[in-house]
Parts: sequence; C-alpha cells; structure tokens
Amino acid sequence: MQYFFLLFLSFLTICQAEMINSSFESSFSGWTVTGDAYIAPDRTPTGGGDFADRWFSGGPKDGTRYACIGNRGNESSGTLKSPLWTATNQYLSFYHAGNSANNHFAAILNSSSVQLTYLYAQSYNDSVWRRWDFNLQSLGLKQGDSFYFFYQDGSSWSVVDYVYQWGNALPSVPENSSILFLGMGLLFLIRKFL
Repeated sequence: MQYFFLLFLSFLTICQAEMINSSFESSFSGWTVTGDAYIAPDRTPTGGGDFADRWFSGGPKDGTRYACIGNRGNESSGTLKSPLWTATNQYLSFYHAGNSANNHFAAILNSSSVQLTYLYAQSYNDSVWRRWDFNLQSLGLKQGDSFYFFYQDGSSWSVVDYVYQWGNALPSVPENSSILFLGMGLLFLIRKFL
C-alpha cells in the first residue's frame, strides 16, 4: 500500500498546469503588455482613432476577444508576453493578421526570458487569420519545461488570437523529486521481497 502512495506522489510532481488565458478571454490577465496594445471588442472608441479592429474586419479566432496592437494607425507599436506556460505538446501555434509591413515577429522565450527562436509573421493587409507554428521539441523543450510566448509589432497594426499547443506529447524527464520517490518505492519493494 505504501508504494502506491509513493508512486501517486511522484505522479503529482510531474503534472503541470495548462496554458492560462491563451485566447485573451480574460483580457490581458497574466500577460505583460507594452505600447499600443488593447483587447477587442473591449476598448471604448475615442474620437476618430485609427484602431486595428477597424481595419481588421474579422472576428475573434477563438472565443469572444482578441489582442490588437494599433490604436495610432501605422505608427503603432507594442509587445505581448504571455504568462509562464508549461510545455506539453510538440507544437505551439498562434493566429495573426495585420498590415503588409514586415515588422511583426513572434518568439519563444525560456523561463529566464532568453529567446530560443523567433519567426517573422508575414501579413497581407487583409482580414484573414493565418496560423504560425513553433516546434517546441526542436527547441529542446521537454514536457513540464516552462516557457513564454512573445509577440511584437514594430510600427503598424496587427491582431493576435488563439495561442495553443498541439501534436504529439513532448518527451518527459522526471524531476529530481520524482526520481527520489520512484527510487524509494523500488527500495521498499525490493526490501519487502528479500
């Protein structure tokens, strides 16, 4: 009976939390935001501004809200940095639309905010959501590793929504405490049968 308890404890140490607020349904709760970012449709229009959601004629990709950068027309800029998320699957994807400038990029940062990789999210000045993918496994992330999603618009307008993980489960590496609990369970079994 004791070894079942030890195995259960080791399982609990491996389990991690899901991605939090990855579709902006709780506004920017948990996100670090700079510049001209806002949530559509939550903003209150002010006298004739050039807002990204006026140029973008689509709706949210997922849920009822999406992130926008662009409340000053093509002079807008800003960044979005997710809460610390836990890697579970091989791919991380997000949806993006914006003007045709080549100054939108997204990145994966490790838990120390060091950039692991980035991509330029090409836009076509239309209202079509396009999906962009990161391969977390090729970055060396294992199941349970922590990371950030980062997005920057450097002087244009853009919209972002539905950041999610999919694909095969990442390989896992047990934490030190998991190895300790499993080892204790095995020692108990060996001692019991010797």
